[in-house]
Parts: sequence; structure tokens; C-alpha cells
Amino acid sequence: MYLVDTNIFLEVLLSRAKKEECKNFLKSLRDGEKTGIVTDFTIHSIIVIMSNFNKLNELKTFLLSLTAYKGLHLYSTTIATR
Repeated sequence: MYLVDTNIFLEVLLSRAKKEECKNFLKSLRDGEKTGIVTDFTIHSIIVIMSNFNKLNELKTFLLSLTAYKGLHLYSTTIATR
């Protein structure tokens, strides 16, 4: 199982240097070939960053796409989380 951080998504969303590698990894999560966890804090960070870049359409698409990921699970963090 993988812990998927903000930068994996941002590489794709912002067309950065490792876009294709990250896109392939995310596809394997989407198709359920691999499993991973993403924290609610990661999702929140992506919302803030994409909003700052004024990429609201891309953000909307990203948020809607999260429900299609068969192998990706959301983990809610709290202060008490160890």
C-alpha cells in the first residue's frame, strides 16, 4: 500500500516534469491494480494550491475523479492520530 502525497497529483494537474510517471501510477490506483491512501490534508492542500493557481476547472475535475479510484482510500487525520 502506498501513501500518496500532494506532489503526485500536482505533477499531473500542473503538467510538471514527472507528469507521465505520476499519471501511470495514478492510473494503476484508479484501476485497482495498486492500493494507496490519501489523507484529507493532502486533498485540502491540493484545493488550496490549485485555487491559488486559478485552476478551478481542473480542480473540479480532479475532485470529481477521486470517486473513480478503486484502489485509493481516504484517510481522515486528527490531532490524536499517531
